[in-house]
Amino acid sequence: ISVCFSCGDGLVETDQLAGYGRDGSRFYPTCNPPTKWSEADVAWEVPLPSWGTGSPSVVEDRLFVQCEPYPGQYFPVLLCFDSETGKDLWRRSVDHLTYIGLQAAAQDRVREDWKRYLDDYFMRMKITARYRSANNKPEILREAEVLGLIWDKRRQGRFEYADKENRKEFKNLLASCQHVAGFTVDSAQSNGIGLDAVGMAYGTPTSDAKHVYVSNLFGTMACYGMDCDLVWLSWRSHGMGSVMCCGGGRSPVLWNNPKKSGPDLVITHIGGHVCAYHRTTGDLIWSGQSSDHTIVTPAIIEVDGGDILLTAGLNAYRLSDGLSLTVDGWVDTGMQMLVKNDELDVVFFCGSGEHSSWQAKGSGRAPNPPAAVRFSSHGEVLKADVLWHGGQVAAKVGLKGREVQ
Repeated sequence: ISVCFSCGDGLVETDQLAGYGRDGSRFYPTCNPPTKWSEADVAWEVPLPSWGTGSPSVVEDRLFVQCEPYPGQYFPVLLCFDSETGKDLWRRSVDHLTYIGLQAAAQDRVREDWKRYLDDYFMRMKITARYRSANNKPEILREAEVLGLIWDKRRQGRFEYADKENRKEFKNLLASCQHVAGFTVDSAQSNGIGLDAVGMAYGTPTSDAKHVYVSNLFGTMACYGMDCDLVWLSWRSHGMGSVMCCGGGRSPVLWNNPKKSGPDLVITHIGGHVCAYHRTTGDLIWSGQSSDHTIVTPAIIEVDGGDILLTAGLNAYRLSDGLSLTVDGWVDTGMQMLVKNDELDVVFFCGSGEHSSWQAKGSGRAPNPPAAVRFSSHGEVLKADVLWHGGQVAAKVGLKGREVQ
């Protein structure tokens, strides 16, 4: 991870919400990041124990980032650095097994099974990566043969066990770990893209300057103090089976209850579940179903004086009580939602399909164009009025509204 000097106010003030999406709007009113830099501007750079596709979050003098599991570490890891110097202050394994109601013997058994599966998985993915980049591929093939592996040409290609019983054994091992404790691997990795795909720890940490919150593909939502102490951890099976891929690529968002008629919330959308937790206690306040697997972090809008959560789908929930709303007039989020900072009922959708593509992929549905949409409340219906959209692509999905080329 590298950090450059910033010119201005810094990234986050003490009383602000930090992380991807901040308050669900993606709007940072006091942010003044550098727009260009050189090697001379790099304040510090430190190696990470593993890769991670989530962004770092800066809160005062702390920088938080979440990394993927790696050989010898079988859970995602939350790291905290001094934002001024890069000093490694602490790191925590986001280990949920102790908190899911298993007896000690069952915990030990599933922990050992997951370790065995992941060690094998890392071995096969690493030799797959070496093979793809190797000039002398026959040498890698001979090495793989000694390990009992053959090259599987399906999708983008990967090494698998030649013996069907070995393949079945590890498939069943993963299924068992998943059923008992939510363990899974990102399908984009296991289908051949490799270890730099979406991952199990995609989400960006978020913070209210008192605590830092992280979620991951296993169904875990955890809250830590700024000095490493675990405040609470909640686990809920993600409910999406083994084909997760994009469903884990979302970050938690924070909501400050404006009327203080209920608790402030941290909200996560993992797999098929949207969950709103009490920020202080970790109690589940409400939950909803949202099976769409587009990589898009929830957004928060204000409609007719009430705050509403938008999630992949497009699905909508009233934040005060979790009431599920029917969305009329818009069908997809694309890869990103941005709330207009001076009109909180207007959302900019970046467009594209579920994989940021202009072609129908995955679910096969037609991609949406970039657009601006204003929402209004009609009882339990959230009506969408398309203000403008991105031109010719929109015609394919029958959208109306002012065309913008």
